[in-house]
Order: sequence, then C-alpha cells, then structure tokens
Amino acid sequence: MLLANELPGFGPVLPYDIVKAAGSAGLLTALTHEILRSAVAGCEKWRNAGWDGVVSVNLPLDVVLQPGAVDAMAAIVHEGGLGPGSVMFELTEDQLYDSSSDALNALARLRLAGFGLALDDVGQRQSGLLQLVNLPVTEIKIDLEILHQARAWGKAKNIFGSLADIGRRLGVSVVAEGVETQEDLQLVRANGVEYVQGFLVSGKRPIDEFLAVLGTRNEIDAKASVPDWSTG
Repeated sequence: MLLANELPGFGPVLPYDIVKAAGSAGLLTALTHEILRSAVAGCEKWRNAGWDGVVSVNLPLDVVLQPGAVDAMAAIVHEGGLGPGSVMFELTEDQLYDSSSDALNALARLRLAGFGLALDDVGQRQSGLLQLVNLPVTEIKIDLEILHQARAWGKAKNIFGSLADIGRRLGVSVVAEGVETQEDLQLVRANGVEYVQGFLVSGKRPIDEFLAVLGTRNEIDAKASVPDWSTG
C-alpha cells in the first residue's frame, strides 16, 4: 500500500516528505493507523473479488514502540474484517540499525499477534544480515540497487544469489525489488526467488484500477508470467 498526495500548484508530494511532516506534527501514529485502515479496506475489496493475498504496509519503528501499539493495530485490522495474517508490516534496515531490546520486543509482539514482518531494502547495510539473526521476520526484500547492478556486474549477481539463498535457508519469503525488464525476471527466476516487485509487473495503481487488472491478468501475464507476485 503506497501513500501519495498532490498539492495544487506544487505537484506530487513524496511519501517520505509526508511521513516526515506527520512526524514533526506528532501525527505519525494517526497517519499510520489511517493508512492501515485504507490497506485493510483495499485487501477486503480484492478478497471479495475472489483474490487471495496479503497487504503490505510500511511501519515506522517509532509507532510500534508506543504503548498499546500492537493491540491498536490488531483492532483496526479486526474492525476491517481481516485477521493479522492478512497484513505484512515492512521496516527498513536503517530503522533497525543497532536495534534496542525495546524494538526487538515490540517486533516480537507483532509476530505473536499474527502479523507478518518484512525487512525491506536488504543489502543496503552490512548490518542487515546480522539483524536477521535476531529479528522475527517472515520476509526479506532484496534492495533494487543490487538487482540493477547485477545486470552488468558479476559480483552483484553473486551477492543477489547469496541473499536469495540466505532467505531460503532461513525459511522466509524472498521478494526481488526493482524488476523492470525480462532480463531482470530471468535473473530472479534463476536464483529461485518467487516474489517480484517492480514496473515489469505493475506500477503503482489506485485500488479500483488494480482490481480491474486482477480481473483480466492479461496485461501482467503478457509481460511476466509469475505464479506469485506482489506490487507496491
């Protein structure tokens, strides 16, 4: 689920800027809850249309560290008619750099509540691999820059393959970010990665347009016949 906005006379506002402004105004928790409600509503729409799957939501670490955060988010999901297993919360390596015991305990509570937990942009920091030892993640997303460099650089191909292998050995799902060409897809498949994210599959879309694409799958299947795929 992507956050987007456009101001008259200014044009599109980047998600990073929206989140930063919300944090400065003390509204980060409220914004996160509203995004979660929208994500749950969207997930319920495609469930009603006969499609299965989970919805991914970026989760600021500051939000989950608040007292009662996990219970509040679980209540939002249940009010929307879904279970926690339908939601995958994503956190980046940067957020979890030198994670405190409080952060690790909060993430453990998320998992105990039944939510999925993805580590985003894996490969940006060497520390991310060390974090995988302690973090209760169910999914890793390989940073798109690694895949893009792997198009022409043998060492990057080996790094990509190693990260994919680490994910499999840990028993977690692996997502390749930044899949834009058939060559990218071939590299991803050659390394046994099941899930992809990128413009080859789909760009960002409003939920109703996304449902229309799901209804036909022709547009996506013509470009990439991927049995399991995600957008975001």
